[in-house]
Amino acid sequence: MSHYPNVGEVRTELFRFSNHLKALGIIYVLTAERLQEHDGVSHLGVEEFVLDNVIVLRNVLQAERRRRPIEIVKFRGAPHRTGEWLFTIDPTQGMVIIPLAFLTPREEASAAKVSTGTPDLDEMCGGGFYKDAIALLTGPTGAGKTLAGLMFANAAFEAGEKCLLYTYDETHDRLVRNARGWGMDLEAMERSGLVRVVSSYPEEASLEDHFLGMRREIEDYEPNRMVVDTLSALERIVAPRGLLDFVIALGAVLRQGEITTLLTSAPSGRFSSTPTPAIATEIASLADVNIEIRFVELSGERQRTIPSSSPAEPGTTREARTHWSSALSV
Repeated sequence: MSHYPNVGEVRTELFRFSNHLKALGIIYVLTAERLQEHDGVSHLGVEEFVLDNVIVLRNVLQAERRRRPIEIVKFRGAPHRTGEWLFTIDPTQGMVIIPLAFLTPREEASAAKVSTGTPDLDEMCGGGFYKDAIALLTGPTGAGKTLAGLMFANAAFEAGEKCLLYTYDETHDRLVRNARGWGMDLEAMERSGLVRVVSSYPEEASLEDHFLGMRREIEDYEPNRMVVDTLSALERIVAPRGLLDFVIALGAVLRQGEITTLLTSAPSGRFSSTPTPAIATEIASLADVNIEIRFVELSGERQRTIPSSSPAEPGTTREARTHWSSALSV
């Protein structure tokens, strides 16, 4: 249509063309290019007034990363969701909309609890995590986040439950080796079918594609528990808003399936007690349980501590220790 300089003529002919196809009972889709991402709805500025439905696809560059939002600008005579929603193009499914928060939630919250794998942490949490809870564990490098995730998976194995473990910081072989050093046979857990480990680097795919992979694994494996170690690694490939959208979308899938989940993340500094805003402020508000491991200096020694949120011991802090035979203790 850009070959026709008379915009009024384009509008008239487009209107006639649309009415003719409607009279024939034909459902049609017209595509048009746009010069910029936010330069108006259509190329000539008249198409949206003639047609019944208008959908805008964008390919936005944010913080040196591309995101593909889709927006329904107009959907005449029918209810629809407004605003931008992320989508990706999958080789097997074609265009896939990232659900964010519009999946149907479970009607009832679970009252059952499951073990974290650490008896002392179970005590601090009043008996463990609720079965449908999403827990966020934050701590600097070397604090024991991966160990906590492995113990959480081991608790699922011992309870006869299935656990899906995603790691973005370790290769599969290194994770197996580290688990063995803490007295856990990860390979035996995998052979039993009760633990499935997925190891990949964030840079291997876009965040949307990582989400699709997770959703496929959840649908295929149907786990009772899930571990994602760590969200901080995903910050390398996406802006903070994109990571927040990822957690919202993943949370919608997890809550629908009543999957007890442990997410881990790292603060901005090794000795910092304040996690990064992208993780702590926005993402922590989406979690049901927030646990923070800190490094503190006591008598010239560096020690790990976990602030207690238990009603039985409000405002207190416990020391956390790791040992090759007992793994993590609090």
